Amino acid sequence: MAASEYDLCLQVGEQIRQRRVQLKMNQSELAERADVARNTVYRIEAGQPGCKMGYLLRVLQALGVSANDLFCAPIQEQELADLARLWHHLSPPQKILFYTTAKTMAETMLRMQTERETIST
Repeated sequence: MAASEYDLCLQVGEQIRQRRVQLKMNQSELAERADVARNTVYRIEAGQPGCKMGYLLRVLQALGVSANDLFCAPIQEQELADLARLWHHLSPPQKILFYTTAKTMAETMLRMQTERETIST
């Protein structure tokens, strides 16, 4: 396994562990909710490769997390600074188009998140 793949497994495992802790669950409770063995939860959180995709998806569902949420990294401060710098170089019509597009995308994502939460409850 390449180093970057190993790092990704570790990052995914850590994100899953953090979400579990945030929800005040132990590994056994998560395993029960996901209908997997506690050892499977342990291996996923430890970033060990070779976990069946179905098990990972069950754990994510039990945590109320989508694969999208897990693999889309949060925007870093530098990325926001880069975006602000680019903003200053746009013409007024380009700024309007950018703003309108970003607003529509954000509203759509929030609506999809609300629908997903409604379906899961």
